[in-house]
Amino acid sequence: VLVVDDGQDNREVLERLLCGAGCTVAQAADQAGALEQLSRVRFDAAFLDIRMPEGDSLQWLPQLRVLQPDLPVIAYTALAFEQD
Repeated sequence: VLVVDDGQDNREVLERLLCGAGCTVAQAADQAGALEQLSRVRFDAAFLDIRMPEGDSLQWLPQLRVLQPDLPVIAYTALAFEQD
């Protein structure tokens, strides 16, 4: 499973949860790192933080889909305000 989040604490929490469920986890802190890993490794799923410093991670989903068309993607955010 690939976890993409600019927050190291968030990546580590997700990694602990996923490892506890029996997953092997790789991490990326940004879009470039994620795309580089996706070009080398086949993943069973990816968790994407929606709000990233370089922009909304959903905007680069088409690039992800070129590399791994059938990859299940779980998008999430820590924002808890209704307008978000």
